[in-house]
Amino acid sequence: MEENNFGYGFEHDDYGRFEQDIDQDTAYVIRPEQMGGGASPQPQIKRMIPIVTIALIVANVIAGIMCIGVDNYSRTGGLNYQYVKLNGEYGRLISAMFLHSGFDHLFGNMFALYMFGSTVERKLGSLRTTIIYFVSGIVAGIISMNVYHMTDPDRMHFSIGASGAVFGIICAAVFLTFMGNRKASRKDMMVSIVVVVIYALYTNEKNIDIYAHVGGAIVGGILAFALNIKRWEKFRENKFCKLLAVILTLSMCVTGIGEAGIGKDAADLPDKRIDYIKEQKIFPDGDTTYGDGLDAYCSDEHWQAFIATDGSQIVQFEGNATYKGQQVTVTVQFQIEGDCEGYQPGYVGLNDVGQNSESATEFMLTVCGRSINELKYGR
Repeated sequence: MEENNFGYGFEHDDYGRFEQDIDQDTAYVIRPEQMGGGASPQPQIKRMIPIVTIALIVANVIAGIMCIGVDNYSRTGGLNYQYVKLNGEYGRLISAMFLHSGFDHLFGNMFALYMFGSTVERKLGSLRTTIIYFVSGIVAGIISMNVYHMTDPDRMHFSIGASGAVFGIICAAVFLTFMGNRKASRKDMMVSIVVVVIYALYTNEKNIDIYAHVGGAIVGGILAFALNIKRWEKFRENKFCKLLAVILTLSMCVTGIGEAGIGKDAADLPDKRIDYIKEQKIFPDGDTTYGDGLDAYCSDEHWQAFIATDGSQIVQFEGNATYKGQQVTVTVQFQIEGDCEGYQPGYVGLNDVGQNSESATEFMLTVCGRSINELKYGR
């Protein structure tokens, strides 16, 4: 057995010097935690409540409950290129993040948000978690909306779900795990993004918005890195930052759910094909256009444009009117040639009964405030 020469920090001949120090009135304080066999109590770690993560989950659940029994919420609040670009409904960039297609969709996103959001909020704080979540969700929505429109411009594509924002949070959590106690590095950021993007591609299936998943992951990874570089290195969240995070989160939640228009009707979309037909004169020798004439003569008027099953472009007008002393429903269709290079008058229906050429002409004359004699004799 080897001799123990540790000596508790003193050499054998130091003992006298140690006693001499005591004689020189040096005070040595024995703390309470040093008593009792030398065992010191372990410091208690205060558990942080992920308040932003919980608030987001509650808001999504509330929106899900509001959607029960409502059929068109994806159209009123879902992300769509035409509604955002043509109608200027930019609130859909936020509202789409609070709408889900069903319980499974909602549960899957909220479970992932709690698991990874709690980690991010514990390590980065509530304010930075709020920034990562909403910026990832909004940018992912913009990417998805534009890519879908570029790949299939004739289709009305609606996207709903918090997946883009959640994938941003997931990538941030993966980045923080790779980073550990080291300083933030671009290498960790790239590895995190690649890992989460591969996961998104691997789990991709029909009716999943893969562009939002990939876009959210990329944005979340970049933000997690940007919010951990040198200038953020010594950032410690105080009560003001947490309060600001809660206010921002609640404001975005209220705005998102409000902009979703749950239970309401979606607004009509402007369409150059509709505008083109509205500008055309009903009769060449007159001044009344289809837009002015039909909108003035009918009530509850509604215009829409669509692609027929044979691929032709159709503009359709619907409304109600009093014609020859009777209330009738009016339907008028026009077929567009090319890129609004011309048109052909098509179907004219009254009470869902198609009219022949003479009856259709008589109705249009009435719309213009003219009679059949004026058309015949030019009066």
